[in-house]
Amino acid sequence: MKAYLFLFLIVFCCLQAHAQDDLLIQLTKIKEDTNKVLLLDKISDSWTLKNPDSTFKYARLGLELAKNLKFTKGIGLHKINLGHAAWEAGDYPTALKFAYDLLEYNNMYGYSEYLFFNSYRDLGDSREALKWIDTVNYKSAIMFAALASCYYGLEKYDSTLFFLNRSMESQEQWSSGWILMLFARTYEKLNDPTKAKSYFRRAIKVLNEEGNYKDLANVNTYYGHFQLAGGAVDSAIYFAKQAYSLTLQGKYQKEEYESYLLLANAFEKKANVPEALKYLKSAMELKEKIYGKEKQRQIEGLKFLEELKKEEDRQKEEKYKSQIRIYVLAILLVVFLLFMAVLYRNNNQKQKANIILEATLSDLKSTQAQLIQSEKMASLGELTAGIAHEIQNPLNFVNNFSEVSNELIDEMKEELAVGNQQLAIEIADDIKQNLEKINHHGKRADAIVKGMLQHSRTSTGQKEPTDINALADEYLRLSYHGLRAKDKSFNADFKTEFDESLPKIYVIPQDIGRVLLNLINNAFYAVEVDTQHAASLLQTPQKQPDYNPTVIVSTKNMASRVEIHVKDNGPGIPLEIKDKIFQPFFTTKPTGQGTGLGLSLAYDIVKAHGGELKVETKEGEGTIFIIHLPNHSSL
Repeated sequence: MKAYLFLFLIVFCCLQAHAQDDLLIQLTKIKEDTNKVLLLDKISDSWTLKNPDSTFKYARLGLELAKNLKFTKGIGLHKINLGHAAWEAGDYPTALKFAYDLLEYNNMYGYSEYLFFNSYRDLGDSREALKWIDTVNYKSAIMFAALASCYYGLEKYDSTLFFLNRSMESQEQWSSGWILMLFARTYEKLNDPTKAKSYFRRAIKVLNEEGNYKDLANVNTYYGHFQLAGGAVDSAIYFAKQAYSLTLQGKYQKEEYESYLLLANAFEKKANVPEALKYLKSAMELKEKIYGKEKQRQIEGLKFLEELKKEEDRQKEEKYKSQIRIYVLAILLVVFLLFMAVLYRNNNQKQKANIILEATLSDLKSTQAQLIQSEKMASLGELTAGIAHEIQNPLNFVNNFSEVSNELIDEMKEELAVGNQQLAIEIADDIKQNLEKINHHGKRADAIVKGMLQHSRTSTGQKEPTDINALADEYLRLSYHGLRAKDKSFNADFKTEFDESLPKIYVIPQDIGRVLLNLINNAFYAVEVDTQHAASLLQTPQKQPDYNPTVIVSTKNMASRVEIHVKDNGPGIPLEIKDKIFQPFFTTKPTGQGTGLGLSLAYDIVKAHGGELKVETKEGEGTIFIIHLPNHSSL
């Protein structure tokens, strides 16, 4: 098997070298124009994750030519390549300098943000890295993988696995070897050495096939640490030396530093003090070169200059806005004077004008009511569409686990062929787990479809026997997944505490469902539904650092009536506005985020069912909305 893999790598490298030779031949024949700039971009990009020096060489040539031709796109492309090469080589101040330069190029959206992200992540600042990746508003395999690595740095391993799976599910082609490596490291942290070892082996194989020398050096180092933790010191030394040889090919300083540390630790375990000290000394020298005070000073200087530039831009914008305000006020003044003149001239027709105005006002109120209803239904349609989109998740899981099981079967055949029954049994266990996950996500997709069909039914206005527990559970999940569909960074806990003795009661399920949806949406909003990303929950201003946003929906059988409670642990409702919340058009949300009709309509719907809607709240502790519905077992 190893011989075949070695032969494949030789062929792959030869083909790649041949392709690069073809590009270099084209370079000698092409004119000094924009096409040559783009060709140099292809050549420099072809060395990405293989040799930063080659990337630097051709990107500098391309940047100089693009500047001479005043080719803006070409300047941006080669600054991307230079910044990426600096990051690969571990020169983070230079990489960040190019990242700041790229912010000026509108047609390079996303590249500067990823360059910021890569640099700060490798510097160990996962929160700063997460801030930059959150500015990119499109979803891709790279973005999901980036989020996964941030959450790994923050030691949130469940979130890491979630975004790694999202990245693997994406249709976009990207480095699956890097993703497999992060899977391995995550399972190692979760104390699952069997899965960790399997993913490490697959990552090494795939990164070899991809020709990704930088990450191949990384995975050898990480696998070496894994072997060392398991007591396999010689294996650790072997993988550390493999990593070290790869860093020499590409001059990757960060990876070279980490291979030195692994060798120092491994030789210390073997009680070989001279070798351990030699590698430790090399590691310390390289650490100072990469992360030393001079590098930190350069990075802080870049941040300071960028803040100065932002302040200048803010001042210019404020000056421009002030001028606009003056012009607008002058125009309004002229319009007002003209309007007053017209009113003065038409004073004799005042009575007739009043009649016309009253009719117009009536039409406006009618139109306003129709617009509010239309907006309400459109909002509900968006929410439903967001949940419908969620069905793609379990289907992607089914496809993913099916493909992985296929690969595991091939591995099991290979192990059985060489008589390694123990490893074959371990692989069979992995296949069984995958099949259980396929079954689980298939049932989840079935449940989502049934729930969507029920939700999409138009209300007939007729009461029917309804399981209130099931209805509350459905709309709780509908609200949560709808918010997640709009903003994947939003996260909160939700719980149910249902009274199993609750009988079915006669209600209009669609109407009561809308009441529940409104109350639950408000509860999630109260526990910070406007959070920009999951990590910022640790910085909630009005709560303690260990604050866990939670929404609880519960039911009670009170004999003559049924009670439904929607509880949140948000900031509560101030006493001065508590009596106003059921009034039409009253809202505490920012302008444009609410009509102020939700609670008013909910109150009317509950009243129409012969029930009652009440609120209990305590500032700083949370709010409970209580629905009382008559316990009618028949019409």
